[in-house]
Amino acid sequence: MFRKIWVLGLLLSVLASPFFTTWAGSPGRIPTVLITPFRFYAAQDIAYLNYGILEMLSTRLLRSRTIRVKELTKSPVDQAAAVELAQKEEVDYILVGGITIFDDRVSTDARLIAADSGTAVLLFSRFGRRPGDVLEHMDLLAAEMAMYFGDPDKP
Repeated sequence: MFRKIWVLGLLLSVLASPFFTTWAGSPGRIPTVLITPFRFYAAQDIAYLNYGILEMLSTRLLRSRTIRVKELTKSPVDQAAAVELAQKEEVDYILVGGITIFDDRVSTDARLIAADSGTAVLLFSRFGRRPGDVLEHMDLLAAEMAMYFGDPDKP
């Protein structure tokens, strides 16, 4: 009886292992993510905040041992140009997104795109009641990205 349970457990762990893999890369290889500046949609020009946002995301993601990070400090990139840029920069993934501020509300939206396929593998969207909520959104985005890449600890 014990042997049957042990064999069944072993069989289930082998069959379930593909569901617990973190990303489609080689085992032991750490993927690189290129973070691009966010587009801002607001009544006033606040694109200068991108430097802080890039720094926040990079710092939080670097706490994770499952991701390498590169930053692009030039202008924002749309999804069409993202794949080409990711391949040029020789990264595995690229993060593009936008922040919309309307009156006292804010929406943060981002896509993590796989460089090899051009498909969005992670979609992020959060709404806040005040512009300062973007800070919390960056924490949440970094945590979701770390989880996607298999880091069980919140960065």
